[in-house]
Amino acid sequence: ITVDRVGETSLSPAGEKADYDSARDKEPGEGSTERVFSKLVGKSMSVRMKPTGDLEAVEELKKMIQAGVDAWPDLKDPKKRSPEKVRGLAKRLEVFFKSAFNIVTGGPTSVGDVWKTVYDDKELTRGLGKVVKTWTLKELNTKDGVASAGVKVTFELPELIAKTVQEASGEGEASWDLKRGLLMRLGIVTRLKAAKFEVRHRQTVELLPDPAK
Repeated sequence: ITVDRVGETSLSPAGEKADYDSARDKEPGEGSTERVFSKLVGKSMSVRMKPTGDLEAVEELKKMIQAGVDAWPDLKDPKKRSPEKVRGLAKRLEVFFKSAFNIVTGGPTSVGDVWKTVYDDKELTRGLGKVVKTWTLKELNTKDGVASAGVKVTFELPELIAKTVQEASGEGEASWDLKRGLLMRLGIVTRLKAAKFEVRHRQTVELLPDPAK
């Protein structure tokens, strides 16, 4: 897996804003996360993936993130980026990788088939709920060996938290190579908005050409 582009758009409860896109901005903002993310661009890592798309990447991600931390002398202070915080960020990114590749479950075979993937990793939802992705098979091209699906994202949150959230949704689409069983492209945008914070996540995955060819 090669990181081609990273970004963060958020508004914290303390009122701090972050709006960073490595493809747009030459330098990251002052926030520690944006600066660490900026050092991930161009980096590659190897992971083991099951046929279902499930994978484990936290150890490799920890190495990448720690290198990003070490690139900024002021972030080496354990109070700013402790090993626990590095691991937490690594687990959070691992969940995004899992949710990108582990999308086909239930054996969809016909256009219109619907299936769900559910993620309740505490690193993604802070232990406060579940992310539910409902997929619909849109096209099945057996001649070219390509399938595509649309997805709607919802968040199952506890009642007290749900009352404070103004918006929690997302949507996107994906396509994959039926012959090789590989994800070809994925694009999903999700948004969580409340009175005191707002977070947007944009996931984009694209299969690179085989270097051997």
